[in-house]
Amino acid sequence: WVFENIILAIRNRYKEALTPAAQDIITYNGIQFLRHQEEYEVRKGKIDTLSFYTQRDTGVSGMSLRSVANGCGVALKALQKLLEEKSLDFFLEVTTKQGDFADNNLIIKGKEVTTKPNDFYLIKTSDIYVILDIYCERILRYYAYESRYKKTKARELHIASTRHGLRNFMQVKTKYDPNWSPLHDKSTISDIDRQFQGSLGFHFF
Repeated sequence: WVFENIILAIRNRYKEALTPAAQDIITYNGIQFLRHQEEYEVRKGKIDTLSFYTQRDTGVSGMSLRSVANGCGVALKALQKLLEEKSLDFFLEVTTKQGDFADNNLIIKGKEVTTKPNDFYLIKTSDIYVILDIYCERILRYYAYESRYKKTKARELHIASTRHGLRNFMQVKTKYDPNWSPLHDKSTISDIDRQFQGSLGFHFF
């Protein structure tokens, strides 16, 4: 009885930790997104914000344009210039190791010229641009390892966020719950449960 209560208490605390606050659930174009914002040292002495977003019914994630710039340790204008200059091929070099949800729905019609994939933005409104996670990874990787002036901040964030997949990283940040939607499998919660079991030496059935 005591053992069962301990396990139940642990699970309840973890469930509470995964529950997003009301102010962290926002709606764009009729679609709900989970949002997480945290302070981040862009460079020595300068603190700004990283904002992560996850579409609540699909688990697809992204970062705001400014957050990607902050995470890479570059100015917003510098990132905007990069996005204008890079060809479509640059963005096609994306990693798809983001779990079963990595979808690169690129549609190239005839000889239409564009510098970005059709699915580049997860959210695009007059108020905010949120870049899809797989393209966030591509930009981080560029500034971390390929740019003429490689950015330590970009490398640090790239290493930290892609260890288990950037999308999983953002889902954890935004407290995404796969049980909330039937469109998403339950692998993330299952993995978390297994981690708790292993760390405590318990096995749940």
